[in-house]
Amino acid sequence: MGKKSGTVRMHTTWATFLSITFPQVSVAPEKESEVPAPDAHPEGHQKKDHNPNMEIAEKLDDIRYKLWDVLASVYNSSLRGICFEVIDKTEKLAEEIKKDQKMSHQDMLEKAESALSRIPDLKPALQFCAERKDAKVTKFVNELDEMTNEILERSTRF
Repeated sequence: MGKKSGTVRMHTTWATFLSITFPQVSVAPEKESEVPAPDAHPEGHQKKDHNPNMEIAEKLDDIRYKLWDVLASVYNSSLRGICFEVIDKTEKLAEEIKKDQKMSHQDMLEKAESALSRIPDLKPALQFCAERKDAKVTKFVNELDEMTNEILERSTRF
């Protein structure tokens, strides 16, 4: 009698569960395909007026996609709540940056720092989860840390 009959172990991620239960709803957004911008040269070279704000918006998108990966591996409700909060903030900020092309770089960096302010709250708990269960979570934490630091380093330069 090695197993308890009343114990049910969940082997699928929430994303899998939701995609099976609600197939018409996309759980994690797919990353947009890399289509050259209309003003890009055929060789893929952008115009010379590089917009650093758009680069930050893209990094925020990358962070958001990484957090969806984290959500697929973490079942703790408070961690999931923080992930959803950061996903929501980064999505809104990325949209705002893309709409408001004239936003000052300093203002944008301050907003990005605010949007990412909960990431440090996630890291110790995610590291604990990673040590106990899943090496994939450790990889996600390290990638998330790198992406967050890239943005925060820019805000300390100003």
